[in-house]
Amino acid sequence: MTVVCLYDAVTLRHFGTIERLEILAARCLYLDRPHWTQAVYDEITEAANIGRPGCRAIVNAVWLAEPVEPENTGKFENRLLGPTSLRHCGVS
Repeated sequence: MTVVCLYDAVTLRHFGTIERLEILAARCLYLDRPHWTQAVYDEITEAANIGRPGCRAIVNAVWLAEPVEPENTGKFENRLLGPTSLRHCGVS
């Protein structure tokens, strides 16, 4: 079974703000490249365009895979912060 890491905007922004994105990158070394959804990408890009701290580094992070839309939105777990908003998992 493939384990997919799907990052939400809150987690990315918190680590981006404190300039420690390498912690998230290192956490997924044993997995496929970590993902984010199009909704998260759009939110981070918008924040980067208005100068929010750390967001430009997130958008430029080469360790994040291209945004995806999850096929199964029934179960999500944010292993760092607990339950997360479904919008950040690609669900409107």
